[in-house]
Amino acid sequence: MESKQRQEQQWAADLKKALHTSGQPVRLSLDEEKKQLHQNMTHETQKLRILLKQKAPKEKIDTQIQTIIQLRAEQLSLLIQTLKKQPTQLDEKTLTPYIQAYYTDCYTLVHSIDAFYDR
Repeated sequence: MESKQRQEQQWAADLKKALHTSGQPVRLSLDEEKKQLHQNMTHETQKLRILLKQKAPKEKIDTQIQTIIQLRAEQLSLLIQTLKKQPTQLDEKTLTPYIQAYYTDCYTLVHSIDAFYDR
């Protein structure tokens, strides 16, 4: 249980970092940034699949998972930037489903890899 709390704290830290760094001047348009992030996510996910097929050491897998979680946090950050540009009010009620989806994605990724190693 303590491990789950630690993981969630790390995910929250990753999200906070992504939100903080996304406030810096952007050289790419939001659409270009989303496209590049999607490509990075595809590449890193493929890299994880290869590591799993090769039965790489758990430390390498964990590092790759952290990379993917960081990219997922950046995706959420870009989504929030997009929502900020819309005329609707951006409040906790609006953001909650997106943040819940982020946590669910991270949880699913980590626990499916754990299940992979437990079998």
